[in-house]
Amino acid sequence: MVSDPMHLQALSEKIFNEQNNLICDNPCSLGECIYRTVINRSYYAAYNFFKNWAINDNAIAYDEEKAKRKYRGRGVHKVFIIFLKNNAKKHNSSYVIQRCVSDLESMRKDRTTADYHFDKNITKSIAKTNCILSKKIIKHMKDL
Repeated sequence: MVSDPMHLQALSEKIFNEQNNLICDNPCSLGECIYRTVINRSYYAAYNFFKNWAINDNAIAYDEEKAKRKYRGRGVHKVFIIFLKNNAKKHNSSYVIQRCVSDLESMRKDRTTADYHFDKNITKSIAKTNCILSKKIIKHMKDL
């Protein structure tokens, strides 16, 4: 069991940094497969770390079930982002939280493309950006 979302980020970074040492027998673009994987793992590391922080922070006090009822008809990831946008001002570090929410929302869009839209190209630059954003979100949440 992965008990700390930071482990997902560490794996994501390792995959990204070691991509030249990975071998694939399939005739696909190995780089793009790696980039899609890095984006996915980076997003989930940031999302889960941020979510755990929000659940345990007294000013934010995220309750997923209540939020799903309030923002009905949306997926849990979108619900979390909407909740944070609407509640970040309650926190004394609201600017940092709002910036991280914006980064997470950007990562969510890239993760959706990487996971579901195989007709769209995913570049090394996009993967690297997501890896950096994930580390940034985790660092900021740890520092609050």
